Amino acid sequence: MVGKMANETCIFVPRPPGVTLVKSKLVPGLKFNPDGTIRERTMRWVGCGYSQIKGRDFDETYTATSKATSVRVFLCMTLNLGLKLRKTDVPKAFTKAKLDIAMYVEQPEATKLPGVLCSKVDKNGQPYVALLSKALEGLKQSGNLFQSLNTRVLKEELGFKQLEMEPTIFVKHTSAFMLMILVWIDDYAVAYSSVEALQWFLGSKTELNIKDEGDLKTFIGLEVDQTPNEITICQCTGIHRAISKYFPQASGLPCSRLPAVYDSKSRSSTLTDCGLSEEEATVGDDGPPYLSMVATALYFSVLSRPDTIYHSTFLARFSASPNKACKAAILDLLGYLYHTRHDKITYSKNPSKIPMAIVGQGLKELVLGNYGLYVTPDGSWKVRGDGTSLMYGGHIIFMCDAAVDWSCKLVKVICHSATEVELAAGCFAGKRAQFIRALLNDLHSLNVGQGVRGPIIYLIDNSAAGPLTKNLGVSKKTEHFLRWQLYLRWLVINKFATVIWIPTKDESGDICTKVLDAASFIKHKKTIFNM
Repeated sequence: MVGKMANETCIFVPRPPGVTLVKSKLVPGLKFNPDGTIRERTMRWVGCGYSQIKGRDFDETYTATSKATSVRVFLCMTLNLGLKLRKTDVPKAFTKAKLDIAMYVEQPEATKLPGVLCSKVDKNGQPYVALLSKALEGLKQSGNLFQSLNTRVLKEELGFKQLEMEPTIFVKHTSAFMLMILVWIDDYAVAYSSVEALQWFLGSKTELNIKDEGDLKTFIGLEVDQTPNEITICQCTGIHRAISKYFPQASGLPCSRLPAVYDSKSRSSTLTDCGLSEEEATVGDDGPPYLSMVATALYFSVLSRPDTIYHSTFLARFSASPNKACKAAILDLLGYLYHTRHDKITYSKNPSKIPMAIVGQGLKELVLGNYGLYVTPDGSWKVRGDGTSLMYGGHIIFMCDAAVDWSCKLVKVICHSATEVELAAGCFAGKRAQFIRALLNDLHSLNVGQGVRGPIIYLIDNSAAGPLTKNLGVSKKTEHFLRWQLYLRWLVINKFATVIWIPTKDESGDICTKVLDAASFIKHKKTIFNM
């Protein structure tokens, strides 16, 4: 609050006649140290965006945020370029951005913050209101206004260049130094080539008043550890803190060493009965809410835990009406995350773990020259006990010896064969791989690293998929394909992709589309995490 007043965020005036006020409130919060202990207690004065009306109180609201993939690629490039990482912050960021419209805001009770808010009243006994000149957190346009300010300062005042593919990444490369910045709202991950480069950046006098927060140890919930040859990421503290909200004592969680258990004899798993019986719905049961627990699992799956992406995605399907099997399965998944929370993804500066399928085709040097970039898409196709078919497509994209991108999604077309599902998964993966290619090429255009040369290798464990991607023409197997299902073929024809067959036992993408037996799961996890 004191900082907002120092930034001349507002003045307090009598309420003008006929003016509709935007609501506001005080929100307490906590800031944590990297080890999870409380560093600081905060009290924010925020606007209530829900009380704003478009056209009267705001216009533009869009704010770009980095994809999780972009964050991991940024870390990999930092490692490959030999840069060091620093974390900086823009204090009271939103209140540095000027509002684009006159806005009157009701202030919280002045007695809650004596000496900071205004206790004056007008002649009718009504409290003064705040006439804003700067944005408040919570207002719909605040993020957009600050991002415009931040971009202008970095580009026009400090001489950075902004990537087209990922507008939250900025680069300044001179004959003397290199700086790369990844912006996440008001936090910066700064990759710098020398102490002089960092000192120049931190010493720059701008209206942002950038604050140094030391070596980068945490960023957007990721715990980051850097050595000259490796960067690791995990969410140990975040998982502990999030799951402790549901289970203050770890003894309340199953001690799960696998996210789900597969029985090879019955060809079923602990997820098999999820959602099958509506009569067993447990929405009203006591205990932690199912939807909240699934959202927690999904959050960690997307950021740092590709080994749970299939399980959390599958369980999210039953959020409206989970049965008992669903509730048991999400507890198993949270238990697994908790007991394996120390597991880290490790990126190597000098990638060396190239699959034998690539080596055997003489493509090892191509992959190594592209930062170890290759793709393992996979599709699964099966019929459940209630007669419904489940088709999932997933993938892992490797860079610097570990997973840099992954996904799992339901295939929403009726596939007539396992090959068709595999090709659909390849198309999903192709879009993500092309984004990474464009991102790396964008950096290369600014003399940062090298672009992706030649085709990206796709490893698929279906022998029919390869010929269908490179042979032109229409057959009974492909005559019904929708246009998007031919995307992987387009990539192959235009030399953006090369499809190679790989044995199923070596197909790491399997972890994203199905429940695996323990041996296969552990093997693929070690490959994906570079353990």
